[in-house]
Amino acid sequence: MAKRTNRDWMAIASMALGLIAVLACGIPRLGAIMCLVGLVLAIKGYASSMRPFAIAGIVICIVGLVLANIMAVATGQIQYSPGGA
Repeated sequence: MAKRTNRDWMAIASMALGLIAVLACGIPRLGAIMCLVGLVLAIKGYASSMRPFAIAGIVICIVGLVLANIMAVATGQIQYSPGGA
């Protein structure tokens, strides 16, 4: 079995953070921070031998960011005004 590098662990950690962040979308700021950290780790881990985990981390973190923003708007933490005012 090949020795794992730091980039391999970054790819795996990004997917795990993305999954936890999607589950934590009820707390939008926490979910968004976890998704951003996971996204950075996924981008750094993309050059590893665990590329499928990094790709999954990128996708899950983007979905988590979208869900966190929807929850923030729904709970009133971010004010949405269609007219741009």
